[in-house]
This record gives sequence, structure tokens and C-alpha cells, in this order.
Amino acid sequence: MVFIYLLLFLLLAFLCFSFWLSSLLLYPPRQPLTRTPKGFNLAYEEVSFSSTDRLALKGWWIPAGEHAPAVILLHPLLGNRHGFSAHRTPWPAMFRIEFDLLKIALAFHQAGWAVLTFDFRSHGESQRGLCAGGLTEDQDVTGAVDYTFKRLSADLPRGETPQVGLVGFGLGAAAALAAIGRTKGKAEKLMIFTGDSEGGAGWTEIQPPNIKQLRFLIAVQPASLDLLLRGCLGEIAPLLGSLLVPLVDWLCQLRGGYPLDGALLLKAAREVHLPVLFVQPPQDPWGIRDGVQALCDALPGPKRIEWIEGPLGRLEAYRWLTDAPQALLAFAAASIQK
Repeated sequence: MVFIYLLLFLLLAFLCFSFWLSSLLLYPPRQPLTRTPKGFNLAYEEVSFSSTDRLALKGWWIPAGEHAPAVILLHPLLGNRHGFSAHRTPWPAMFRIEFDLLKIALAFHQAGWAVLTFDFRSHGESQRGLCAGGLTEDQDVTGAVDYTFKRLSADLPRGETPQVGLVGFGLGAAAALAAIGRTKGKAEKLMIFTGDSEGGAGWTEIQPPNIKQLRFLIAVQPASLDLLLRGCLGEIAPLLGSLLVPLVDWLCQLRGGYPLDGALLLKAAREVHLPVLFVQPPQDPWGIRDGVQALCDALPGPKRIEWIEGPLGRLEAYRWLTDAPQALLAFAAASIQK
């Protein structure tokens, strides 16, 4: 009888832990904002805008000179618009690495770029909403792109297109790929028939959606949630990933989320035609490398992978880039000059 009770207890604990993991993915715990661009002597505005499904998103706009290009920074899972405050988290040691996204903002601003950095849904100060490893957050990316185009278009001569690019980390990179790829088609202008040409109407030219007019995407360590979960659990206990991930996947879908396996992200990547730079350590301890290579191979447009040398963990690679952003700046500059 004791054995049966113990077995039931372990089963209940397993189910509760799986449910907690699904909640962690669907509604991540928020990290409070602990710094602002003012710490880098950057002038900025507190801004708010809506995702395409009308969630209120909060961010910072760091202006630049007249007719300057703009970059939108997209933070990783469990982070916020200024990065990742490791010292304020209860997570294991693998997550206790400071990642300052504002260093990337400073580097771009010094190179003449305006910068938008914002909190994804259920992160930072933005409105609560269901997360899905980029497959709902893509609507946040589209909202941020529309907001940026609106701001820049107001200062440009009529007919000129704003020069805008994305830099995404982890979740942000996946959300960017989903946002661009799920908006079908390329960025060519469209001709729409407006009526009977003999009656004075005819064909008119319309612009593609703003998301299709982006100049580039820099995707730092994009990954599906099942790879992230398996990698994280694998560092704790190798068997946990294979046992827990299918159950967590089922619970996420039961609660309104998407499958964790990355098939939808890969499908979106096949429709991404703009230049993309992937950034990835070749010795990723979580086994994300093959997933990044698959995403890169799926893209029909210009793409390449920048391999970061050294045995860097996931957050360590983010931090490494904040101290060495030259490859990001060079790719961005080359993309807007074409």
C-alpha cells in the first residue's frame, strides 16, 4: 500500500511539474525593469503601441538624426526590453548571466541608427497574453514594425520607404521569422484592379505590408520551444527531456498554445526572402545548432550563419555579442546600402 501511495505521489508531482512548465512557456514570469537608456546617456521616449491582436505593448524609442534608419531589438524569452537581469531571478546558475540589450542599442545608436526596444506580451510592462515561442509573439513584431514605419514615414519625403531592420535574440529571433514568413509573398508592389477601366477606374499600385519591406533580420540563436526545453532539462537530468517534453507539449496545446516541435516555425522560414544573418555558437551545449542550420537551409533568400567561436552557453553568447557587436553592425549597414 505504501508503494502505491508513493507511486501516486510521484505521478502527481510529475503532472504538477509538467503543468508548471507549460505555464512557464505560455505565461512567462516577468522580470522587472531595472535600468533604462539613461544609464548610457541616451535620450529616449517611453512609448506604447498595439500588437496586431490589440495587446498593449510598452517600449523605448531612442531617436537618431533626420532620415536615419532604424533597428528594432527583440529580447529573448524571460527577458524584457533591456535584456536579462540575472541577479534578480530565482533560476538555476545556467540562467544567472547578465545580458544587457541596451549595449546593442548604444552600438547601433552610435552608428547613426534610431532604436526601438520593447517588451513582448507577458514580459516586462506589456499586457498579458498567450506566448508560444514566437508563434503568437509574431503579432508583437508586426505591431512594432508598423509603429516604426509610421514614425519614420512622417519625416521622409513622399514615396520613400523607411530603412528598418530587426535584431532578435532567441524568442525574438523566432518571432521575427514567424512574422515575416507568415505574411505571404515577397516585397514587390502589388497592382490591384479597382473597377471598369472604361468608366475611369482601373489598376492602382499598393505597397506591400510594412513587415515585407524590412531590409534585414539578424537572428541570434533562434530555436523552437521543444529544443529549448529539451536542452534545459537535459542539463538537469538527461531523461527529463524525453519524458516531460511530450506531456508539456500536449498541455500547451490543450491550453490554447501551438505545438512545440518547430514545424510551424520552419514553415514560416520558407517564406522569408529578405537577407538574414544567423548568429550561433558551434558548440552549443543544448544542441540548438542543427535547428539553426535547418532554419537557415529553409530560407529561400540571402542568408548566412556567423559562428561564434568558443564553448559558450546560450546566455553567454548573448552577452558576448553585447561586447562584440561589429558583425551585427556590418551586416545591418551592408543591407541598407543595397
